[in-house]
Amino acid sequence: ETVLEYLTKERGLTEETVKLYKISQKTDERGTWIVFPFLEEDGVPFLIKYLNMVRVDGKKESYTSAKSKKALFGQHTAEGNDRNLLICEGEIDAASWKQALGTGYLCLSIPFGAQAKEDGHDEWIENCWPLIERFERIYLAFDGDEKGRAAREIIARRLGRERSYVVDTPEKDANATLVTRGPQALVNALAKARTLDPSELRNAADLYDVMN
Repeated sequence: ETVLEYLTKERGLTEETVKLYKISQKTDERGTWIVFPFLEEDGVPFLIKYLNMVRVDGKKESYTSAKSKKALFGQHTAEGNDRNLLICEGEIDAASWKQALGTGYLCLSIPFGAQAKEDGHDEWIENCWPLIERFERIYLAFDGDEKGRAAREIIARRLGRERSYVVDTPEKDANATLVTRGPQALVNALAKARTLDPSELRNAADLYDVMN
């Protein structure tokens, strides 16, 4: 099975989406690897990530190009009419979001999973700041586990809580949602995005509805 067959048949991505993110494959004595190229907006590569299609004892096997800088996956897909930025935890999840949301949304993935430590996101935020600062609304679609929630809080604080919105998917992540429920489920999840304001704070319009 090729990487393209795997991504289209088992992960629900279209060939167009795979080509958009320039995902390819590498084969060696250890198996077939999914190749995720991390490219600048102008298409220049700065990091290559390899993920083995075969899991050993249920564990993922991956590695990256040496001495590469950390930055967001998918920057080369940016377009002039993008108005919203969505950041998630995985490369295939970023592609799943883009496939569901389409034009106007720049869907990117952090480089190495959710880091729950304060300085765990310093490098990619600094490297990608010229891109990030252009957006007035940023959706954070992280896994709902403890590490994902902690990372989401750290990133929102760094990028600006006032423009950060949390997105929860009905399945464990965007790709699982795409495969089991279809693209509309991701669109619906985004529509329910919420701010990181404390739960005791309520919108003035909500209070008006209660009083009337």
